[in-house]
Parts: sequence; structure tokens; C-alpha cells
Amino acid sequence: MSAPPPPCSSPPVVTVVTVTGAIDLATAPHLRTRLDAVPDRGTVVDLAGVTLLAAAGLTVLLELHHRLHRAGAQLVLLSPPAHVRRVLVATGLDTALAMTPAVTEAVELAAAPARRSAFGHRSHQPRNQSRHLGEWQET
Repeated sequence: MSAPPPPCSSPPVVTVVTVTGAIDLATAPHLRTRLDAVPDRGTVVDLAGVTLLAAAGLTVLLELHHRLHRAGAQLVLLSPPAHVRRVLVATGLDTALAMTPAVTEAVELAAAPARRSAFGHRSHQPRNQSRHLGEWQET
């Protein structure tokens, strides 16, 4: 008699959302509606095609970040262009939101459960990612 096969485990499911164009006061409500439909699980938001990230867009991304963290999930920003990274750095959000230029790393980070930081909120810092704009390696 042979032993039963080991239980199968499926890889974690990650949601990937691609955002393009300007995210400003006019477009943020539509983006919020779309992101509200994202399940509470690891999520990658591809920002490579974003031409403008205004305060209203930052608010929408932070709302998603907070919702996912309350659910124990991770938000990762993929390939934010230099002008978007400048906004994130200027507002200090580069330290709160995980970012990476690599798709594989973004999916891995999003699939990992969020951890509690010293400040009481969940945090997961990307590996091998520079927070300094001058050191960001474009791929």
C-alpha cells in the first residue's frame, strides 16, 4: 500500500492593476471605484504609464494601502516613473509604500503577508530596493 500523495498547495493569488494617464482630481474618483473592487489580497499597481500623480491620486493609493493592510495584505507599486517617484519621495510616502521596478519582485512582495512595523501598522519593505531616486535602477 502506498502513502497518500502530499497535500497540494497553490501559489498565492495576487491582483495586478495597471494604471495609465493622469491621476488627478478629475480621474481619482474613477480610480477609487476601480480599486474598491480589488479583493483584499496582495495587490500590485503598475504605475509605469502614469503621466501625473496629484494629491487626489496619492489619497486613493493610500486608501488602498490601508484597506489591504487591515486585511493583512500587501500593496506594491510597480515601475513608478521618475516623476511619480519624486512625488512619493517629496510626500514621504516612499517609506510607507513598497515600490520596485521588477515585476517578479513586485508579485513576490505582494504575495507575502504584511508585517507589523515599529509604528504599529503593517509594513513590508522590498528587498534590494533603493529609496534614493539617484540610485533607482530602471529596467
